[in-house]
Amino acid sequence: MIIRPNNPEELVCFLKTKPLIIYAMGGIGLRISKWCDEQGIDYIFSDKNALELQPTSEKKIITPESILNEHKDANIIISSIVYYKEIMEELLQIGIDKKQIFSYSLFMPDEVSWLEMEDNKLTDWEVMSKRYEMISEWNWIPYDVKTVADYGAGQKYIKKHLPASTEYYPIDYIDRGDNTIICDFNEGCFPNIVTELSVCTGTLMYVKPAKELISHICKHTLHTVIFSYVVLEGFSDLNARRHLSMCNDFTAQEIIDMFSSNQFEVQDRKDDNKSNFPMPLFLFKKKGT
Repeated sequence: MIIRPNNPEELVCFLKTKPLIIYAMGGIGLRISKWCDEQGIDYIFSDKNALELQPTSEKKIITPESILNEHKDANIIISSIVYYKEIMEELLQIGIDKKQIFSYSLFMPDEVSWLEMEDNKLTDWEVMSKRYEMISEWNWIPYDVKTVADYGAGQKYIKKHLPASTEYYPIDYIDRGDNTIICDFNEGCFPNIVTELSVCTGTLMYVKPAKELISHICKHTLHTVIFSYVVLEGFSDLNARRHLSMCNDFTAQEIIDMFSSNQFEVQDRKDDNKSNFPMPLFLFKKKGT
């Protein structure tokens, strides 16, 4: 998450009017706390795992249940995207006034580009690496596959799981090496290449012409597509999706239907339990092959 408030001076003044609690000490909470430190804003943390986390932090950490007794007038920033609604409900149930509760979105710009996320080292490459290890363990990659197109190749993690003789075509918006085919999907630029297997994981939600990309992949793939996407039913906060640069909002069934209309049927579906977001992985096969 990019920390860049639209009105930083106004936000600093607001956050200094009352004691401040940052709820949840994940990556976003720590980024918000760093920004507060830079602005001279005092705060404490709240987290369900306060006792375990306290030794790791110089700042005081209290349990959510302690807020009413110790800091009942404080403003509270919920710093979790995925569990925002659950935390909101929890705070209301223990008696916190809704007027005291604010979203992590106070610290975010209206729009963030994928390039900006990469430049700020917000792309979790380790998670993506583990995704391809799972795909390999599930034997989703045919042992004799001859050609593979990787749409949104990133660090090209799938390459090490391919047979040595496989022709591999990385596709991305910037040069990733290995003769990257440079295409900006958001400009409607798609590669004119046909392969046996196409891979598109964790990419489509950042593509504006999403349906066009699916159609292109299907028309340029002879047998198999490995695909993943942050589905709407798993992450339904539309504002949060936009703050994370996601351009579209499809359900799992809508994904399946789009592939089906392009002559690909789902053969298997598994959960990507390494991802920070609910992101099912799909194995699609061309009908009749």
